[in-house]
Amino acid sequence: MSAPVLSNGKLSGPIIIGDSYQNENARAFTWLISPVSGVSVGTVTCKFGAIAGSCADKQFIVDGTVEAVTVDAVAKWKLIAELDPEDTANLPEDKYRWSVALVYSDGSQETRYYGDEWLKIAATR
Repeated sequence: MSAPVLSNGKLSGPIIIGDSYQNENARAFTWLISPVSGVSVGTVTCKFGAIAGSCADKQFIVDGTVEAVTVDAVAKWKLIAELDPEDTANLPEDKYRWSVALVYSDGSQETRYYGDEWLKIAATR
């Protein structure tokens, strides 16, 4: 399986309803951003969520983590969000508007990436 996030920050394809997207299996949703000047990485978290285009009460939102990493000798922050099967199990197939945001210690949020992507039921073989 490929990573669910492309290097440009967009999702790589549909999110499969009821599937597990865990960091331990290298399937978590991860984004790389430049560190925020004057902010300690230990004081921020992230949120990843999506809302159905046709039904605003159909949505998911999960809390994620932020860690400092080095990529090609450049300091970055890695935003990590995991989805458990229950997070999407009861959602309908639809095109969803998604976003990932930094959450600062004062509770304020800053959207870093967003887009549209389908939530789909896995194809049967």
